[in-house]
Amino acid sequence: MSEPRRNFDKLLVEVSKIVARTPALQTFAPVPDDLEFVPREPAREVFANSLQGKLPPAIAPLQALVTATEAVLESAQWRATYTKEELGQDFIDRYGYFELYGPEGHYISHQSRAFLGYWGAGLHYPSHCHLAEEIYCVAAGQALFGVDDADGQVIEAGHTRQHSSNQSHWMTTEDSAVLCLVLWRGPGLAGSATLE
Repeated sequence: MSEPRRNFDKLLVEVSKIVARTPALQTFAPVPDDLEFVPREPAREVFANSLQGKLPPAIAPLQALVTATEAVLESAQWRATYTKEELGQDFIDRYGYFELYGPEGHYISHQSRAFLGYWGAGLHYPSHCHLAEEIYCVAAGQALFGVDDADGQVIEAGHTRQHSSNQSHWMTTEDSAVLCLVLWRGPGLAGSATLE
């Protein structure tokens, strides 16, 4: 077994532990039982390298997840969804995610999706929506989460925020970067987010 595969397996174990011990995540979407590892080419290596040693510190129950994420930084297929024309080069340079499991993940699943996403400090992720239902679990750092035009709420490490299908939502990071575990379920599972 290759080292990248071992590291992804360790990350999957840590994600599974967090889902199992976080009632909101377990109720939303248990870890799928149809997972099949698929080798993927790393992507956005410059972005991945920029994260070395920069993931925000985590509280004790979540540190193992952050450590396991650090181990796959250079092997992950990082994505950005958006373009610099849509959100600006600074946003693109300091934002990214990879799909751990799902229709296009490092592990294929057609039951649900799990992403690890990073947003640097001082970024505003504007209102967007998607057909799939979603739940964020902040793994490290904190961010202001909001829906529609309402005032946001600070969500800290270990806490979750759920969004319904096609619900407009946004996020702002302030002094802290944020690392999130994000789960999707339901119709639109293979879709993507669109800006509003």
